[in-house]
Amino acid sequence: MDAIKMQSGYFYYYHLIKLSLFNSKNTQARWTPRRCLIMAFLFPALVGLQTIHWICFFMDDIFFKAYKDIKIKEPLFIVGVPRSGTTLLQRILSNDTDKFTTCMLWELLFAPAIIERKFFILLGKLDAFLGKPVFRLINYLDRFAFKGLDDIHLASLTSPEEDYFLLLPVCACFLLIHIFPFDEELWHLAYFDDQMPETDKKYIMSFYTSCLKRHLYIKGADKQILSKNPSFTPMIQTLRQQFPDCKIIGCVRNPLQVVPSLVSSMMTGVHLFDNDPKDHVFRDQLIQMLIHFYKHMHRCLPELPENRHCFVTMESLKNNLQHVVETIYDRFEYKVSPKFQAFLTNETTQAKGYKSQHRYSLDQFDIPAKSLEHELADIFQKYGFLKS
Repeated sequence: MDAIKMQSGYFYYYHLIKLSLFNSKNTQARWTPRRCLIMAFLFPALVGLQTIHWICFFMDDIFFKAYKDIKIKEPLFIVGVPRSGTTLLQRILSNDTDKFTTCMLWELLFAPAIIERKFFILLGKLDAFLGKPVFRLINYLDRFAFKGLDDIHLASLTSPEEDYFLLLPVCACFLLIHIFPFDEELWHLAYFDDQMPETDKKYIMSFYTSCLKRHLYIKGADKQILSKNPSFTPMIQTLRQQFPDCKIIGCVRNPLQVVPSLVSSMMTGVHLFDNDPKDHVFRDQLIQMLIHFYKHMHRCLPELPENRHCFVTMESLKNNLQHVVETIYDRFEYKVSPKFQAFLTNETTQAKGYKSQHRYSLDQFDIPAKSLEHELADIFQKYGFLKS
């Protein structure tokens, strides 16, 4: 990605909006009445929110500049291919509150700055004093907004979520590909270590680090950051350079299940914004991205010492959650508290009984199974994944 564009961060949104308005003809981002209506609301809301964030970041540097002195110690990153159990693992580990702190969705979207966080905390106290009318309204809206995603990805404003949302103010969140699928530079985020110029890597990582420090300023500098982002899988080398003492868990699942599951879930965004899949162009972009994720993760993670990385399969998480988590803790030299041990025991029973309602198949999207098996032959052999 062009360094000047990315370092302008916030201003790159205006470039993307300009492209959407005047240069999106014959791209996936076709202009239809539905897309026009959504964008008429989304463009000002998205840019307006980032404007507020940048004003608040500036105020943080005036009123709370002590956050800059906070040291981020041994952050734990959960990466891996999408649809491989990363959300389950983050939810489980985030309940070890004596050790970890992780970001809630509302914090990521509406309060990445310290002053914003303090404002909402104060507002929450005032609401509680008045009997929580605002809290009840937000809970209702929360359930209404996310109920359509329950079968694909359990989400809530008050649940842990992928902190790549922290990169929205610098226009470096891969989720933006739903809104601007025509932008090749956003696609470079999916090949971060290999395709990003060093200046862009440094800028993005510097901004991300400052956001994590702000989070620790509120939650406590003694806590360990717990971050879950499949989209950070192509950033493993950069994460290692930025956080030399980090530990990384790589989540894995059979590619013949991951690919249709991801394509199906991403099509939700395609339909929402009325994008045109353009004869499987979008599908093929996703498949190539996933192939890169598998190869990059299995090339980069083993370069870390054994006590700083591990691989976890989705099947093992579902079938023996407690054993998997205890193995991770033992490998990373963490202590399991009695409170967290009791929580693990209870969650293990529930995990075994969980059945996703998300339905998808290879045939549904004409996904070439044999090609996947050939491209990822080493992965199938390593884990003994079933083939077609």
